[in-house]
Amino acid sequence: MKKLQHIISRRHMRFNIAVLSAILAVFLITTLLQAVFTWKSINDELENRKKMEVNVQNERIDALKQSVASIVENSAPAFEQELENPKQITQLLTNMMRQNPELLGSAVAFVPDYHSEQGRLYAPYVYRENDIIRTKVLKYDYTQFEWYSIAIENDKRDWCQPYADQDGTYALMTTYSVPLHNTDGKVVAVLTGDLPMSELSYVTNTIYHTSSMRSIIILGMQIFGILLIIVIVWGAVVNMRKIDSVNKQNEFINDELSIASNLQTDILPREYPQHPNLRMRAMLKQAAQVSGDFYDFSLQGDKLNFCIGDVATQGIGAALAMIITRSVYRTCIKSHDDLKSIMNKMNDSLVSINEQHMYATFFAGQLDLQTGHLTYCNAGHLPPYLLGQGEARQMDICANVPLGITEWDFETQEMQLKAADTLFLYTDGIVEAMNVKEESFGEKRLALHLKKAGEHAMKPDAVMKQVNNALQHHLGIDQEAKDDLTMLVISWQS
Repeated sequence: MKKLQHIISRRHMRFNIAVLSAILAVFLITTLLQAVFTWKSINDELENRKKMEVNVQNERIDALKQSVASIVENSAPAFEQELENPKQITQLLTNMMRQNPELLGSAVAFVPDYHSEQGRLYAPYVYRENDIIRTKVLKYDYTQFEWYSIAIENDKRDWCQPYADQDGTYALMTTYSVPLHNTDGKVVAVLTGDLPMSELSYVTNTIYHTSSMRSIIILGMQIFGILLIIVIVWGAVVNMRKIDSVNKQNEFINDELSIASNLQTDILPREYPQHPNLRMRAMLKQAAQVSGDFYDFSLQGDKLNFCIGDVATQGIGAALAMIITRSVYRTCIKSHDDLKSIMNKMNDSLVSINEQHMYATFFAGQLDLQTGHLTYCNAGHLPPYLLGQGEARQMDICANVPLGITEWDFETQEMQLKAADTLFLYTDGIVEAMNVKEESFGEKRLALHLKKAGEHAMKPDAVMKQVNNALQHHLGIDQEAKDDLTMLVISWQS
């Protein structure tokens, strides 16, 4: 098949060379006759390029804002643990700035008199000045600014309108604010991430032709077109000699991706544990040749260890990070019985080797199949659903940070399952699956279908089929999910 494609490619190249040569001959004869039409096509092309540039820049801006928002949101739980420790707050801000070069600055602005020993208003601020990270305390009344009020008054995470910084960077910027809550659930501070407006602006160049200049521009473009076609024809001849080399390189890359994909598939559990009190099913559908999602489970006597995770990167990097995270998990459950120790050891191991600042959201559990006692820990992952007693609800989870970000003392939780209770674990690709109308599947749709499964006391394979069919119906026949789809369903039978 690849040889056939190679032959077709060579024939296609020869055909293109012949066509381009014919076009060159015709072009030389009809240059003047085409002048009137050429200037219009030039203007159309410039307009199209301008639109493409705007679209590309808008996508870059959206990606940058999403990145900054994700950094601030994922870091918020760490700051909430240290609200009473101003020195540790400053250290966390410094670490966050060092690890995230896209941030211009970051502050934790406390409500008035929260740290009265520091003064009525206290807001440690860490910002970037060229390549130097500096630390200071804001001197102005930040309570009058939108970035503070939207978080404090509305308990809301959002971007504020652009403003000029009055202390520190003195730059025009916009700020993403996340409210920080104390142990009583009260908003007592705001964690911010600053993004300079210079990163969110762009310039497009539009050429306006006057009547006196049109003929000169048209003639210049015609001459340029002739030279361009000559270069293209010559380049096509030269490139024919490189086709075989390029094809071999592509084959090598595809082989490497295939190896990575097979390696990922091979390390996932192939058989379900056999126990009279256990029913379970799992699914991982890759959106690309390699995946960042994973799940795992193993049975040790009457104790089931299980997990699900999502690595926050793509491509070969996602495959390697996924394999490393799953391998570290397998090593830790063999050497530690306590889930808290497993999570802390995993995180310490991943932080120590995480030079690329990758991280993974992760949920792990230990289920006693004799008693139905469940111990679990959530590291920044989506809350699983508990199906039972004719209903479906999201489980209560603690705000632990994802694995690999920073040193952390993970908090575990416990609950007692009832007979036929079912756990539904999943990754964000499920709820973010987008159809042709740019509508995501969403938590509401997922909860609705899981509720139906709970009402009918479905077994794990039926629950997975219910959700999978709903996803396929939402996506449509010709639409594929852009992210990995991963589910793990576990049912305890007393």
